[in-house]
Amino acid sequence: MCTDYYRSQERQRILLSKINKLYKYKNIEKLLTREIKMIDELKSEEIINKVGGRFRLTALVQRRLGELVQGARPLIEDIEGKTTLEIVVQEILQDKISIDDGTTTENAENTEKK
Repeated sequence: MCTDYYRSQERQRILLSKINKLYKYKNIEKLLTREIKMIDELKSEEIINKVGGRFRLTALVQRRLGELVQGARPLIEDIEGKTTLEIVVQEILQDKISIDDGTTTENAENTEKK
């Protein structure tokens, strides 16, 4: 009987925690829409081609997210209300960041001629 009481208390605590989280995010539909838009932007051919492929995009996003988390300043103006991932995507789309693979345009052209 005592264990049932504690299980009940634990269930109530978990339920209250979930309710608080939902209350905290009143606009859950807005948040989900934003996340879906972000995923669609990452899947778009424009951003994939701009960086040079999915692997390079993943590497660039991962590196830049790490920099922002460690305190680097965003390179775009409008960051109000944006997540760090949204900031990174906008930086890529606005050509503020790119992958440095160690080759210059001249080196790449010379390699292609050989």
